[in-house]
Amino acid sequence: TDEMHDPWIKKLFLGFARISEFNGPRIPNGHNTLIQEVCTDLPIPEPMLQLPYRIFGSSPPMSNFDPAKMLTDSGKLHTLDKLLRQLRAENHRVLLFAQMTKMLDILEQDYMNFRKFKYFRLDGSSAISDRRDMVRNFQNRNDIFVFLLSTRAGGLGINLTAADTVIFYEIDWNPTQDQQAMDRTHRLGQTKEGNRV
Repeated sequence: TDEMHDPWIKKLFLGFARISEFNGPRIPNGHNTLIQEVCTDLPIPEPMLQLPYRIFGSSPPMSNFDPAKMLTDSGKLHTLDKLLRQLRAENHRVLLFAQMTKMLDILEQDYMNFRKFKYFRLDGSSAISDRRDMVRNFQNRNDIFVFLLSTRAGGLGINLTAADTVIFYEIDWNPTQDQQAMDRTHRLGQTKEGNRV
């Protein structure tokens, strides 16, 4: 096809072939290097490349990262932004789940701080004592709007009935994991009707 003759698509396919395990030992950090190589030649405005660079952990191509620009470049983040601002205006409280801690980093460092939403974050690296304190504080403090959670760490043994809305920014391949995470708001003591997004 014509698309296959595009030089950057060809470079991408050749790059994946180069770093794949089928062609010998895996190249450490090969995906980061490949993304940097391909993105150098992409016919896409540089701001649109920021999100992939942040996800894969390599250095961004631009020195000034603009979260406001990211909201217009990422349809998914733009939709989340509209939804969260509406929920905040209506005094809802939110559990926001993601699969990858890297995505939680983006949501926390780039988005939550940009919007100045008060939040807690719980993932697999959170100490047990910190988890207990965060859960207690979220249950008792109405000023905390969002609880960012990794689905695996936030899916078991936690009671977060103070939230009335559950958002899955990334869904798990195993729907049982998402269901367990959703159940965090449906424990004894829930007084509000729950929303799932």
